Amino acid sequence: MHAAEESKLSQPMKVGIIAGSGRPPALLAETLERQGHTPYIIALDGSAEPELYQSRNHLLVPIGRAGRIIKWLKENGVTELVLSGALQRPEWAKLKVDPRGLMFVAKVALKALGDDGLLRAIRKELEKEGFHLRGIHEFVPELLAPEGVIGEVQPLVEDLATIELGYNAAKEHGRQDKGQSVIVQQDTVLGLEGSDGTAALMARAGKIKSVGRGPILVKVSKPQQDLAIDLPTIGIKTVESAHEWGYAGIAVESGLTLIVDLENVKLLCDRYGLFILGLPKKD
Repeated sequence: MHAAEESKLSQPMKVGIIAGSGRPPALLAETLERQGHTPYIIALDGSAEPELYQSRNHLLVPIGRAGRIIKWLKENGVTELVLSGALQRPEWAKLKVDPRGLMFVAKVALKALGDDGLLRAIRKELEKEGFHLRGIHEFVPELLAPEGVIGEVQPLVEDLATIELGYNAAKEHGRQDKGQSVIVQQDTVLGLEGSDGTAALMARAGKIKSVGRGPILVKVSKPQQDLAIDLPTIGIKTVESAHEWGYAGIAVESGLTLIVDLENVKLLCDRYGLFILGLPKKD
């Protein structure tokens, strides 16, 4: 980040959070308030947690009401935006949209965009309206995975070759814009993430794993991913799933993956005997 950007972030400002489900939006809002900023919550109806927005400036709105969202942000003088939390890909046929939202949906539908393309399109439309999109890690850098072994449990030497297999498979899968996660066991790719997400993948792979050393979840960014608005994320639920299905460990990209509640993730991995590894970033 440039010095000018760092200086800007140190000045009190209004920050809009387009909030999906999960803990990250609340962590972001709490951090912004500690830093002297004022969060304005766009609470996506059916996704955002009520505890996040009920006591803060907020607009509870369906995702298709783009015109209403833009109008509310501008009325409140908000120009900085962060997309945070899990966003389910909408069912276009059932989407309740306003005229501005309809225009956007028409553009997206005509291009038949994948998930990554959808996010790029959202960013482009918001930037046209004068908003500046930022990544959650710009405000909460401690959420980023550190490099190396995280916790007390060490991966075995043979795990490293398995992780390399998973890393390459995940990057290729991501290049096709199909997902961020793969499950590998020894020299076999057990499963690739689909539209149902990482938890479902972990369960599918857990049911077909072979005897011996357990599977490993490898989760990485897509090569073309817009890191400002869509970083890979793991947390307590990921660790619980890994334990439930008999995994050996988890590998993610350091500096490119969000670990929600890092200290408790480490403690839980140690308790369950799971390793968690932050892979070095590659060029």
